[in-house]
Amino acid sequence: MSYSMLEEISEFWSGFGFEPWQWNGMKGVARSMTFRKGSFIGEVASYEARDRIVWQHTGEAHVEMLLRDTEPVRNVMTQRFLLIGEEEDVKPRLRAFRWGFCGFVEVFRYRFGGRGHKKFKDLVALSEAALAYARKKPFSA
Repeated sequence: MSYSMLEEISEFWSGFGFEPWQWNGMKGVARSMTFRKGSFIGEVASYEARDRIVWQHTGEAHVEMLLRDTEPVRNVMTQRFLLIGEEEDVKPRLRAFRWGFCGFVEVFRYRFGGRGHKKFKDLVALSEAALAYARKKPFSA
């Protein structure tokens, strides 16, 4: 099943900080968020998290490619990829960079209406809301 309708709701995605994204035959949306830890003496730490919601991919082949080819990025703690399709994983696949000191890449395949996983709860809920929004929006052919 094609979820290309998700590509046509840029106003929905931008409201949550996402922008169009594509790489190596995959297509979806991406966002980066910076988290800051503060105390009474000021900021003590900050790190970035990058999220990708991907609706055009080749399934397991792209999962393997993401785990193999994603590189660590300075100050980026986690890079999460939610691959939407017809199959769902039981748990996310994970690769740590230098035992986690240089971050992680996590990949999870999700089927709409599926169980999801707690690590991807926010992206799953957002994807479900995006699908509902896309189905209600009138499109021009």
